Amino acid sequence: MNIQAETFYDIARDADILIYNSTIEGEITSISELVGKSSILSDIKAVKEGNVWCTGQNMFQQTTGAADMICDLNAVFTDTYDSADLTYLHRLE
Repeated sequence: MNIQAETFYDIARDADILIYNSTIEGEITSISELVGKSSILSDIKAVKEGNVWCTGQNMFQQTTGAADMICDLNAVFTDTYDSADLTYLHRLE
């Protein structure tokens, strides 16, 4: 689904966590790289607080990985993650 950047901002501006789907345009490694895609992202709460995550390129390639993805999301949402234990998400710096 495509939405305008302004519409996305209106919806996401107060989000505590932002997850970037790397399967669309490729994996990114930093928040500055994300903001380079659209400067409007710099005003989103999760970006300001450094709580931005990126999916791995392998996320949709393993249909049996749904349980691991749910575990990753739970760990991120509950702030109980150990980066070494995450399968499909990595935090952007």
